Amino acid sequence: MKKLIKRNLAIIYMVTSMAILAAMTRMKNLACERTVFLSVGQGDSCIMHTAFGKNYVVDGGSSSNENCGKYVILPALKYYGMSDIDAVFISHTDSDHVNGINYIMENYVVSTVKIKDIYIASGTVVDNNFSRLIESAKKNKVNIKALSVENQEIINDKSIKVLYPSETLDSEVQGNERSIVLFISGTNTEYLFSGDIGFDAEKLVAEKLSDYKKAAKTRILKVPHHGSRFSSSEELLDAFNGDVAVISVGKNNFYGHPTEEAMQRISSHDMKILRTDINHAIIIEER
Repeated sequence: MKKLIKRNLAIIYMVTSMAILAAMTRMKNLACERTVFLSVGQGDSCIMHTAFGKNYVVDGGSSSNENCGKYVILPALKYYGMSDIDAVFISHTDSDHVNGINYIMENYVVSTVKIKDIYIASGTVVDNNFSRLIESAKKNKVNIKALSVENQEIINDKSIKVLYPSETLDSEVQGNERSIVLFISGTNTEYLFSGDIGFDAEKLVAEKLSDYKKAAKTRILKVPHHGSRFSSSEELLDAFNGDVAVISVGKNNFYGHPTEEAMQRISSHDMKILRTDINHAIIIEER
């Protein structure tokens, strides 16, 4: 009987110690400002914990890893203690940007992650991916909000600026060219999240960037469209004047991303290039 009691006490002690260790790890992970560009294969996903304690997800999908939501995004959120998500920004509804979010939303109860708001570009046509998102959001009582340059105050975070799209954008412009573009300011960093925009949209974004002159902060560009040859124009690169370029891309992908043309343009702007197919998850921390 004494041996049984001791064994039970030992098990209780071990479980308690593990719980305390997990709590300490969570507190440590939330103690600093952090941005993580996740390695999801041929797709995009970034998670952010801000200096003001906000938790954000920018995109979450992959065309080469359909289980990225289950095996990459969700575990990363749990590891970093980000169980309460203030906002998910979905640049557009292509699978390589949203299927991981759809997994989390469709397994919402067991995921243990709670999402307050989901933002998507105003005027986005309802395709199959968007339809699934609407259905699961309604079921789980998560808000879906249309976002544009004109109504960006609904985010309620002055560190986030919406540079694109505008409400005046032609309704026929959909998909990549309707991607939400965000300019996010951290304590010592400034990020440009550019979805999958191409040259036409980049021209409009470049014009907006003239309002955001470079400060004494490190500027980090999430390279548009995984390094497509039809993105990362000289005009955009000049306007942003970045220090670091992050390319979210799958190894040996079908599309040949990043292309030689895009790489040459980025390299000519003296930016440090980081790639998820080579560097894997890219973590930026500010303490």
